[in-house]
Amino acid sequence: GADIKASFHVQRFESQAVLTDANDVPRAPITAMVRLIQPDRLAPINGEIAAIANHQAGDSMLQVDKARKIYDYVIATMKYDAGTGGLSPGDALKALHAQQGDSAEFASLFVALARSAGVPARFEAGFVLPSDAHSGVLTAEHAWAQIYMAGTGWAPVDVTDGSESKDQR
Repeated sequence: GADIKASFHVQRFESQAVLTDANDVPRAPITAMVRLIQPDRLAPINGEIAAIANHQAGDSMLQVDKARKIYDYVIATMKYDAGTGGLSPGDALKALHAQQGDSAEFASLFVALARSAGVPARFEAGFVLPSDAHSGVLTAEHAWAQIYMAGTGWAPVDVTDGSESKDQR
């Protein structure tokens, strides 16, 4: 084991998308989005995942409505557990059965459910940048999801923060 040290300048910004007026009626996905409604090794879209996604999304037509119902489901059923350090691999089925997990498991479960409902979604991971720090060591890893909606683009979805704080929803 060797330590790797890097120094860099970071400009912090918050990613947001206005979803209140989203009217993204689903249509045939563009070629680049097809991959983002397919299963991954840790985010299947069939079986239990499909049953839950279909039940939660119901007869919603808008992508944003489907995503919101899935988001609410994950918040209602999952409990945050930071684990023992570092992000887990983000296994959606493990998270579904345990009903708890770290941010990677929250994000992976959300991505699997969203994709199963036909909402293009992707998994993102990075480090938490303290808003009040000007230097320091980044150690807090975090994962979240993004969904794609025609007319809006990519929207960040942090189910973990939403589950921990109503103000973050």
